[in-house]
Amino acid sequence: MFTALWTLVLLVPVAATVLLTLEGDAAGWMARNLWAPAVLRVAGVTLVADPLPPLDLRQPYVFVGNHQGYFDIPAAFATIPHPIRFVAKRSLGFIPVLGWYLHLTGHVLVDRGNRQRAVDSLRAAARKVARGTSILIYPEGTRSDDERGAIRAFKKGGFVLALESQVPIVPVAVDGSHRVRRKHDPAIRPGTLRIKVGAPIATAGMTLADRDRLMRNVHDALIDLHLAIGGAGGDRAAVIAGREERT
Repeated sequence: MFTALWTLVLLVPVAATVLLTLEGDAAGWMARNLWAPAVLRVAGVTLVADPLPPLDLRQPYVFVGNHQGYFDIPAAFATIPHPIRFVAKRSLGFIPVLGWYLHLTGHVLVDRGNRQRAVDSLRAAARKVARGTSILIYPEGTRSDDERGAIRAFKKGGFVLALESQVPIVPVAVDGSHRVRRKHDPAIRPGTLRIKVGAPIATAGMTLADRDRLMRNVHDALIDLHLAIGGAGGDRAAVIAGREERT
């Protein structure tokens, strides 16, 4: 309830800055400095962020994270120094308050039930990244239902986005949010959430033919980061969702 009310309160200055500047970076600053810290504090979540790698604040990135639960999002906002937009499922755009915020600030909403619309949304996101906007994606597709919070196989769409925009991918590992709020359970249990941002992985010069190799590299990097913060890691052989791979 607090999250919805706080988001509604911030919608007024968010809308004002978007109308005045015609972009959502100032709204991103508010999300990072006002919205996310308050949401975490009220929930009793202690965020422990490892030191950031060298990141160029003038350079757009595609941030790629594992998705354990609801609190991954405020943790990412509070940690990543770039103004970021999320790639989220289209249905979130119809939720009062949250949907208004997503539309106002230029987040990317993907219709998972319509392949052509999903492709068009990701291509539009690639153009946005190429113009200088950083994007965060959760390539597992949905929150983990593994009780250990292990990293699962990836869907391909976000990596096509990175290849088309030719910007570096930055892996972001989180651990603990699956214990704070479990999937399909509204109860919030105060606890510690750890987050670690990895070094950028170059995509310049790569084509779609390099997609699977790139996915494997990012998957391995994310598992390494997850293990480094005490997480369960994941199955390194299970890289691409919906397809068996031979190692």
